[in-house]
Amino acid sequence: MDYIECNLTRQLTLEQLSEAMFTNSSYISRQFKKHTGLTIRAYILSRRIELSKSYLIEGLSITEACYQSGFGDYANFIRSFTKQVGTSPGKFVKYGSLF
Repeated sequence: MDYIECNLTRQLTLEQLSEAMFTNSSYISRQFKKHTGLTIRAYILSRRIELSKSYLIEGLSITEACYQSGFGDYANFIRSFTKQVGTSPGKFVKYGSLF
């Protein structure tokens, strides 16, 4: 988790994680799911969404929050944010205190 946090805004792959931890990618995936209840991908997505929310609250534009929080694709960011938060980033900015 520390490795993910330190590299959250960069492209992260399971292969990178396995190399950094000197172990098998399948083992990492199973252990991560066992201990957190989430897949590595779901955890990374959740952390990036939380980071983007804090950037939006700080006043960054939606585009800036998207890229600063590690998303490489704007459309994917909008879709993922809306699905996880329950509202679009634009509405979150407008009514942020309600979420």
